[in-house]
Amino acid sequence: MDIVHFLENEIIDPATEVHYNYLTQVKTLAQIHDHEFYEMFLLVYGDAIHHVNGKTVGLQEGSLVFMRPRDIHYYELTGENTCGIINLAFPVRTFKALTDYLGEGFMPERLLGSELPPTVLLSKHDREEAAGRLESLNILQRNDKQRIKTEVRILIMEFLTKYFPPARERRSERIPAWLEHLMAEMQKKENFTAGLSAMHALSGKSQGHL
Repeated sequence: MDIVHFLENEIIDPATEVHYNYLTQVKTLAQIHDHEFYEMFLLVYGDAIHHVNGKTVGLQEGSLVFMRPRDIHYYELTGENTCGIINLAFPVRTFKALTDYLGEGFMPERLLGSELPPTVLLSKHDREEAAGRLESLNILQRNDKQRIKTEVRILIMEFLTKYFPPARERRSERIPAWLEHLMAEMQKKENFTAGLSAMHALSGKSQGHL
């Protein structure tokens, strides 16, 4: 399968420094590609299989992924499932400007040097909040490009510092993704009320493992 290369000058508005896309009722995303810019995408609903850099990663509803230039990837859906994805693409210079401002303590190299793109699974509350922040870009006036540029930089800064902070790296080494997902699910009233039986069923693990 040939790799499609997406170029900044073909995708991103140079005045706003962003390309925003909300894909709803997605049924097929099989085009393998890379790009010369950064992007963050949020799986708003549904599940998908992410083929990235020669590896296969399962993505659940609430997965937020930070893609780097030259990461090679495509998505695969199973059966008749659909999913919704909000995608925010931005130039290398934007990322550099923001991380320069954050300083060396942010350690951007930890996001850039890993084999796979950094991925976090958001709780229901964080997923809804992140989706709302992304969707708020739609209400900005299209001709007010400087306002859009500023709002996008604020949003990227928020996401980088809230969802991809240095402490997150240490936490993810300690807590596996399935357990983070289970913790988020157990915050729901119906699961918390049901107690251990719900926790066991939702985990997909044996009682001994759990």
